[in-house]
Parts: sequence; C-alpha cells; structure tokens
Amino acid sequence: MKTALKGFLLDYAKTHPSNPFDEENYYGGSPIIGYHEDVNPDADNGDAWLESCTSYIWKVGTLTLLDDNKRDFGWVFIGIQRTSNEPPEFFGFYDLPEGENTDASRVIKRIVTCLQNSDCIFEDR
Repeated sequence: MKTALKGFLLDYAKTHPSNPFDEENYYGGSPIIGYHEDVNPDADNGDAWLESCTSYIWKVGTLTLLDDNKRDFGWVFIGIQRTSNEPPEFFGFYDLPEGENTDASRVIKRIVTCLQNSDCIFEDR
C-alpha cells in the first residue's frame, strides 16, 4: 500500500545526495525497501491527544533502504504528517554506512536516551 507519506519519502530518497537508487552510491543489486508507519488517531481528533497524553503528530513513517547482499550499508528516511489534511514533512535521516556492523538498533536507542537527557523537548511525556 502506497500512502502519501511513503510516496513522499521514496521521492525524497531519490533526490537525497546519498541517493541509494543511484548506481554510483549503491553497490548491490537493488535495495531492500521497507516502510512502516505509526498513526495516532487522537492527533487528528481535536484535543483528544491531550487527554490520552500522546503525540500531537498524526503519522510517523520510516522508509528503510538496505543493501540486499549482506546489509553492509543502509539508509533510514523519517517523515511525519501533522494531521491527515496536511502534507508530509521530512523529519530526519540516518545513514548507516556499515549497515549491520553499526549495531543500529541499540545505538539508536542510546541516541534517544542521550537526547532525552539533553533537553526537555526530547522527554517522552
């Protein structure tokens, strides 16, 4: 299923300087593409997000592009939609130049912890 956010992130990835679809930047056959999103219906329902203590961002999506051989490198593009009526926005990017050798999952969890300790805007309230 291609959503507006998924299409937006695919287009963004194709125009990004490290374009994983460009043969000069990509050394495998074709990247393994994964897309996942999380939708908070309360964010699109007035102040319901305040009552449920959830995010006021309606949708968060991640597009992953991984080397199809040994996952030696990869990219993660992150996007958001504030409401169902607003256009997608680019939120961030992870470049995994050594793919599985970066211990990505545990490192990203540690990054979030460091961010939460650095300023209150990163707290999970």
